[in-house]
Amino acid sequence: MSSRLSLALALIALLCGIARADVVAPPPADEPVNLAVSVALLKNYHDSGRYLADLQYVDGKAEKIVARHASGKKLAVVLDIDETALSNWDEMLADDFAYFPAAPCRLVSGKLTSPCGAHAWDALEKAPAIRPTLALFRLAEARGMRVFFITGRHESERAVTARNLIAAGYVGWNPRDLLMEPDDMHVPSAADFKAPERKWIVEKLGYTIVANVGDQWSDLAGGYAEHDFKLPNPFYHIP
Repeated sequence: MSSRLSLALALIALLCGIARADVVAPPPADEPVNLAVSVALLKNYHDSGRYLADLQYVDGKAEKIVARHASGKKLAVVLDIDETALSNWDEMLADDFAYFPAAPCRLVSGKLTSPCGAHAWDALEKAPAIRPTLALFRLAEARGMRVFFITGRHESERAVTARNLIAAGYVGWNPRDLLMEPDDMHVPSAADFKAPERKWIVEKLGYTIVANVGDQWSDLAGGYAEHDFKLPNPFYHIP
């Protein structure tokens, strides 16, 4: 067990131990989990292997769906990018799960400095593949399916995003199948962009989307896929 998690659990035990009738505190259901405890639990979830196991479970279910379909039909798989196809764990860890969109991001002796801005991190093109999703991608390609990436990243990041995907092992896809938000688009929910893109794939291009994979519920909302797969992501939320 990591020292951070041990400290967090010790803090919880201490707080429980000092609970007395003369100590006034909010009802437990009303007070959120302490931020330091939450960060320790997130790190333990990742480092313990449970996060990878959960990724493998969901992507494995998607693989079974893909494997059921014969080649030769107009079939497609849709993948989100961040925390679905690529992992931003190194950036999140450097920032203790804070979000800095416009800050710089530098490597010092191979280690990211903090703050590490999201866009600057993307520009480093160092996000590794989510390995179970990469396996799903390769299976879909081998089955003759067309793989589309639909991401909330903006068009201004197209070049760095494409190069990062290829460097991470996602090779052989058509550059036109990377669907990104226009730079001037700002939508209340990611679904407001992603669902119409899936509709275009189905109704205009004539594909059947057999699997739609994302780490946010908003990656999946809006339909136009036969099967939806929600990967774990307790690290951040996108409406």
